[in-house]
Amino acid sequence: MKRIHTLLLVLLISAAFAASAQTFRVGITAGAALNSVSDKFDYARMRSGAAFTGGATFEANMPMLGFGFDLSMLYERRKVKFDDYAHFVPDEICSTNPTFGRPRSRSYITIPLNIKWKLGLPLFGDVLKPFIATGPSIALLVGHREDYDNKRIWSWNLGCGIELLRRLQLRANYAIPLSRSYTIAPSDQFKTSYKDHLWTFTATFFL
Repeated sequence: MKRIHTLLLVLLISAAFAASAQTFRVGITAGAALNSVSDKFDYARMRSGAAFTGGATFEANMPMLGFGFDLSMLYERRKVKFDDYAHFVPDEICSTNPTFGRPRSRSYITIPLNIKWKLGLPLFGDVLKPFIATGPSIALLVGHREDYDNKRIWSWNLGCGIELLRRLQLRANYAIPLSRSYTIAPSDQFKTSYKDHLWTFTATFFL
């Protein structure tokens, strides 16, 4: 019986999306990313770095309920600034670690899938609609990488924003890290690993 109920629910949702096929749309996304890090630092200090993100967003909605989803494919640049403790770390470790004394940038293809709920405001109609969104995201490392960079990073998004005139969406999003981005242990004494805590502020224009 549970399987039948589940199947009926899936069919109803599919039918609702099919009936609202005109709400499927594609948009162009661009914005800024602010990356901070946290975890275990035995021999380095790390600071936040600002970068950028951009790509395409696909959205589908069920207007009667206000629910929908969006799927994006974004190029994302993340920055973090490393400062070494030269008075504390042995010279042989400083000389073999390429991250000391300079910012590091990494490039990702990020694919977030969010469930979205748009809040209808009676006085504003389609002029202004607040929304909230949440869902999983995977970031795939592309381009140059070090041996201690993880190739795949999982996170969970929490976002909110507003939609203007049914065309422009402005969103603030925080990605809760579910996996580590970087792990290095040049010796048993000095170890460092961290997780990315990423804020993004984006604008999406739907065509």
